[in-house]
Amino acid sequence: MESKCSMSGTLHIFRRRIANGGDTYQLNYTMTGSTFAKVFGSHHELRNFLLELGLEPSALDSVWTALTRSGNVTLDDLEVSPQQATSLGMTHADIDF
Repeated sequence: MESKCSMSGTLHIFRRRIANGGDTYQLNYTMTGSTFAKVFGSHHELRNFLLELGLEPSALDSVWTALTRSGNVTLDDLEVSPQQATSLGMTHADIDF
């Protein structure tokens, strides 16, 4: 994830239970002045996306454990450029903090 434009940010993942259906997952990546979001219809889609972001396969176990227990997980100090987030299909929104 090396890029001159990369900034350290925080990744939040939320599991949403759908009545009479499976789980969906919302992912928000927040860095100074911007946030990016994406929704996934399955844990398989989310897993593949996290691997594309550069998470190590071994780190995914702790992500799934946290999502199973509490329904959310936060990962700090991830380096993702705005260009990378956009190229991976994340929606961008400016924020005031």
